[in-house]
Amino acid sequence: TFYLRQLTVNVFCIHDIKQNKAVIHVYHEGQARKCPDEVCSFVYNYLLSVPSDIDEVHVYSDNCSGQNKNHSLNRLFLALTDSKRFKKIEQYYPVRGHSFLPCDRDFSIIKRSLRKHDRPYSVHQLTE
Repeated sequence: TFYLRQLTVNVFCIHDIKQNKAVIHVYHEGQARKCPDEVCSFVYNYLLSVPSDIDEVHVYSDNCSGQNKNHSLNRLFLALTDSKRFKKIEQYYPVRGHSFLPCDRDFSIIKRSLRKHDRPYSVHQLTE
């Protein structure tokens, strides 16, 4: 049996404000779920690429409790400071409805590019 149903595509963004660069992860529901494990993996892999002379990180997250406001991410930040990789990691949550983070701008760029595709049939088509 063949089903033609919409595939859920997840997008996760990390935006380095100092360098004005975004790292965007695009994956579909068959590859991974949208839960704290994936978020921690994305954040950890990004923080591994941060130059070693940077020892303080400020993280601005939206108020999504499933992704950003959870114990897994807090424990990751704690482990990175306990391992002496970073002296300090501070996480900030802007006031809901009164903030516009750089990742929001990145998501709007993605949405505009999605309008170019009438019916994408793969994640690869979306990321071209």
